[in-house]
Amino acid sequence: MKSILALGDMLWDLFPSGEIFGGAAANFSCHSARLGAKVYTVSGIGSDDRGKRALKELKNHGVCTDLVQLIPDVETGYVSVDFDSFGQPKFTIGPNAAWENWKWNQGIERKVSQTDALYFDTLGQRGEYARSGILKALEIANREGVLRVLDINLRPPFYDSVLIENSLNSCDLLKVSEEELGELLRVCCLTKPLDPIEGADNLRKKYGISMVALTRGERGAVFLSDQVTINQEGFPVEVVDTVGAGDSFIASLTVDLLNELSLESSLRRACKYSSQACTHTGAISEFKV
Repeated sequence: MKSILALGDMLWDLFPSGEIFGGAAANFSCHSARLGAKVYTVSGIGSDDRGKRALKELKNHGVCTDLVQLIPDVETGYVSVDFDSFGQPKFTIGPNAAWENWKWNQGIERKVSQTDALYFDTLGQRGEYARSGILKALEIANREGVLRVLDINLRPPFYDSVLIENSLNSCDLLKVSEEELGELLRVCCLTKPLDPIEGADNLRKKYGISMVALTRGERGAVFLSDQVTINQEGFPVEVVDTVGAGDSFIASLTVDLLNELSLESSLRRACKYSSQACTHTGAISEFKV
């Protein structure tokens, strides 16, 4: 069984219909565990009801919670979610939250060197403590040859060029959506070409990233490396909402790459898995794997 350490945001998505557990790192953790990995999450919860329920959700999905920290004086995070006419979500992220206030400790340091992959995202670095801890983890992962997986998660105004460039310089596998690519190219001072695949490849080359996965919504995804460019068409489904689709995609891709499936099979399975995630409300609703 491959092991994964995920560092970042863990919160509650406040849908018009009610609260659903979420956050990029939490979604990634739950999906990776469902797909057979041994997953540890580093994040923070408050001493409130949402914190207790968050911990229970992680455990129910088979995620190890030993490294989740209780932050007594800060609320468990939340995000208000609304949708446009196309089913695309709009997020309003709550202020100062427990997930951005976890602190580095020896337990996290030991776990980094024992794991097969380390996941992080950009929003998860919003807080000073969390960003500092993630940078330390990435240094160890680089030294120990641990696969470093970055999910670009651009949520204005919670990013800047320094954060973006440090993150890109510290990853082996990058997942970026086509919707976010233009802004990412702008921040990185790269010209936006007519072909998004060319843009993603220019990004990969500038920062020396081994692998890039460009997600394209209903049109599937593209995998890029020095050796190959692989296109995978999407799987048509009746979309309920797209919240967490990217998280399910990168979880599936990471687990399959760790298990040494072929690149073509890994990409196909990731696209199919993420399409199924769109058929339910919320990021980690149960559906057939």
